[in-house]
Amino acid sequence: MAGAKRKIGKVKHGLNFKETMHVVGSYMAKNFRLWYRFKVSFFFTLISMVVAIAIWYFMNRVLEIGFMDDYFSFVLIGIVINQYVLTTLSTYLESLKELYWSNQLEFYLTSPSRLKTFFLSSLTWTYTYATINALLYFAIGIFIFDANLIVNPEAILIIPMLFLLIVGLSGFGLISASMFLLVDAKGEIEPISWGISTLTLLVSGVVFPFEEFLNIFPPLYYVAIVLPQTWAIHGIRGLLQGGGIGNAIPIMGILVIFALILFPLGVAMFRFGIRKGERVGSLAKWA
Repeated sequence: MAGAKRKIGKVKHGLNFKETMHVVGSYMAKNFRLWYRFKVSFFFTLISMVVAIAIWYFMNRVLEIGFMDDYFSFVLIGIVINQYVLTTLSTYLESLKELYWSNQLEFYLTSPSRLKTFFLSSLTWTYTYATINALLYFAIGIFIFDANLIVNPEAILIIPMLFLLIVGLSGFGLISASMFLLVDAKGEIEPISWGISTLTLLVSGVVFPFEEFLNIFPPLYYVAIVLPQTWAIHGIRGLLQGGGIGNAIPIMGILVIFALILFPLGVAMFRFGIRKGERVGSLAKWA
């Protein structure tokens, strides 16, 4: 119409909270349906859990490990918490790989949903799945192999302790993901996540008390205490084996320090990797 002025609305550059939660909920629902649909996969995953726990149970019985009263419960807790460690170290890189190899990375960087919404959706499902697995591990250990775990009111501190562990390790996870763009680490093994996960199994108390390194090989003890997972495993194990709140609070303070240092460092490295990708044009797969 002549003389009429066309109103141009403001371009929307991001999702609001309600829209973000809708995206996260849709992603969760999709993955729950897929998980429920493939029942054979779930069944054999459960069998694998039973076998893995049985190996440590019978190793304890046959070798009669004597440096602690209940080695089986000790190692069961270590294995479960290590699942969260491995998940956190790998999930950012795997999510980035998924977007890159499907040529969707640039789309998410420029769309209203943003990359952080994709990460939030992926992380919500990933940790829901990890928690279901953790509960299954503990249930199998307790009801089939008679693991001696104590769940008292203080055990509620496991939740904030796990949260702080995940935040701190997310720093390493984001640094690992940044290597995908910074140094073209697009192969099967990325050095940061591989190195931290290897050290976790070796020195962080998953299957062996890290304090013993003071007597056996002191340098590894000092490597262990600069990793947040060492303190989280130690703290959660104490809560599930009768330890009181007195030991848990100082460990949570240590985990807060790790989170305040590692997470901002990881975010900065990841952003630096994205900016480099935008600058050199490596955010899309052309062949």
